[in-house]
Amino acid sequence: MNEACPCGSGRAYTTCCEPIIRGTVQAATAEALMRARYSAYVNEEIDFIVSSCVSDEGIDPEATRKWSRESKWKGLRIVRTEKGGPKDSEGIVEFVADYELDGYKETHRETARFKKQEIGRAHV
Repeated sequence: MNEACPCGSGRAYTTCCEPIIRGTVQAATAEALMRARYSAYVNEEIDFIVSSCVSDEGIDPEATRKWSRESKWKGLRIVRTEKGGPKDSEGIVEFVADYELDGYKETHRETARFKKQEIGRAHV
């Protein structure tokens, strides 16, 4: 099935964010990782969300799973990027994620910092 990727790239999920989430390819840019993280929230792929965060960030997997499951994800907008290209070791992605929770329209706006780790995978 060539279902559209939830990240809004216009590409099929199977060729856009799914390979990053499954670990078959690495995100080439900070924006690609951000898009994959959004798609992971939409598809309740919490292990990917946890694994792509800096370990001392204190993410609560169960709370994250609950938020992912109970939200109706409405879209991702990339506001700006700074560095974060294939050759950069760090990058910034400012984004807005729209969702509904308990019948209310919500917006999550964040400026996320990404850093490539030794294994070559960028982390937020």
